[in-house]
Amino acid sequence: MAAGSSYLRMPATELTGVRGSQLGGSAARLLLLAAVSAGAAAQGGFHPAGRTVVAAFLVAALVAALVPWPPSRAELRRGPVLAAGAFAGGALLLGVARGEAVDEVPRVLLLGGICAVLLVCHRLDRNERELLLAGLLAVGTIAAAAGWAGVVWHLGPLALPDQGLWRAAGMLTYANANAALLVPLALVALALLAARPRSVALVLVATGLLIGAGATLSRAGAAGLLVGLLLLTVLAGAAATLRAVAGPIAGAVVAMAGLLPVLPETATPGPAPTVAALAALAAGLGLAWLVSRMPGRAMAASALAGTALLAAVAGGLAAAGATPAPVSEAVHQVGTARFNLASGDRSGATAVALRLIADSPLTGVGAGPDATVLRWTGANGELRVQRYVHNEYLQVTLELGAIGAALLIVLLGALASTVRRGRANAPSKAAWIGVAAALIALAVHSAFDFIWHLPVIPLTAAALAGVLTAPIVRPSVPPLAAIASEPPEKGTSE
Repeated sequence: MAAGSSYLRMPATELTGVRGSQLGGSAARLLLLAAVSAGAAAQGGFHPAGRTVVAAFLVAALVAALVPWPPSRAELRRGPVLAAGAFAGGALLLGVARGEAVDEVPRVLLLGGICAVLLVCHRLDRNERELLLAGLLAVGTIAAAAGWAGVVWHLGPLALPDQGLWRAAGMLTYANANAALLVPLALVALALLAARPRSVALVLVATGLLIGAGATLSRAGAAGLLVGLLLLTVLAGAAATLRAVAGPIAGAVVAMAGLLPVLPETATPGPAPTVAALAALAAGLGLAWLVSRMPGRAMAASALAGTALLAAVAGGLAAAGATPAPVSEAVHQVGTARFNLASGDRSGATAVALRLIADSPLTGVGAGPDATVLRWTGANGELRVQRYVHNEYLQVTLELGAIGAALLIVLLGALASTVRRGRANAPSKAAWIGVAAALIALAVHSAFDFIWHLPVIPLTAAALAGVLTAPIVRPSVPPLAAIASEPPEKGTSE
């Protein structure tokens, strides 16, 4: 039976329900994007006020998704949803056992938010999932632009000085977390670009996200990007990956060169550095577009063009009157502070955390602010105090012990299984590759920073994973034009 004729035979109440489910899916997608946007704008949702706004949008998205299509028991038993629920329940029980259940509320709410995101994504069709990815890329692009502007004009807290350099903290107000948001989204954009190399929009978005990520000067972000690019190369092929990344990376390098005069903490923003940064940004975006238009055999020519533009940017800096001192200082500071693996605070906090875990290996020390304060003596003899370990896996083990670590491994395993089997559910093969690269990059970054404490990052990761989840079975609605043009089946009245 033809789709249109079967649709004509559908009862009016069922027809209304099908259309309602589609409208609910679209509304849920928009509300989910609103939750991510609100989290990004409100310092990642780190503080209670921001978390409240994010939670309100998530609840609204969940209601919009579930009202036309309520969840089934089978859906609630799906891997990631069940694993997140078990993690939340286990954490709460451990909190109750030690008489500190209130300290586990933020974690339970976050895991509940991850479940909500996954339930919403289950109800999105391929088109809605593609629009969700586009919306996430738009949020990331805005965040990248905010961080870049913060560095150029030294606008705190969009940029903050650290180790003598201004770093793009963005709307999250934490440079490393900003990188944890931008790098995965950049990998999604690059994967989509590998499949659509002539897309100007994807070229500009990918380049902008890489510029924003570069302005954070995050070493963990760079490590995650390299691992993600390696996976992208394996899954998409070396030739396609090279064509996709050559332009955006070359453009990002040019744009970063324009930031050198304003990177030092001692530099003074002014007309000349601003003009240089804007010129380098325009040159970088233009170079990315130019390289994307070239055939694969012209990669050598593209590299030469990039070198020429870099020289032009350097000449532009001199012509604009930027003194060489900030530039040389920036190069020296970046080389000494960011291009190394040393981190005294990370090493000291890790050592203290491991000692505390040894004292309470099964259930951890709890999530209370007093329980996880880390104190040690630095190399210069000063007392060092830190609230979090710069390693989310270690932080969970510190707070919840081996039980919490096991629950986390189950959740991560369920998400990994979803990604592995998610190619058939993704809007496209490129989207599947991009999400896989994004999540592996975030997994690497999580071993070096406390980024899960900003809800927008795990919720964004959940939305990316949700794009690959198996959708619930629901009837599709053919376009009205197709319905009208379909002749009625014999035996039916018009």
